Amino acid sequence: MQLTKSSGPTRSITTRTSLFIALNVIDFTLTFVLLRSGAGVEGNPILSGSILGIGLVKLVGVAAVVCWLSGRATIMWMLNIGMGIVVVWNLIWLIVWILGGAY
Repeated sequence: MQLTKSSGPTRSITTRTSLFIALNVIDFTLTFVLLRSGAGVEGNPILSGSILGIGLVKLVGVAAVVCWLSGRATIMWMLNIGMGIVVVWNLIWLIVWILGGAY
């Protein structure tokens, strides 16, 4: 078996795609914690409902984005910034909830 080394552009796209998937996993985990604890609600009307529904919709959405856009570095960069903002927003709400006296 011969190993091939990724070139700079390929490595960059793979890194951006991996980051997008990781940010979505973190977003789902934070959303799950906030919903289960009663500290938050799902604001997206498409995703609101059960945790299973949220997970399935996120999984399908992430898969579709990765399949269609993973080769477009600029779009993946913008999506990563957007998901990063969502993750930071959820993290701030979790911290506020914890500091507010919820255990």
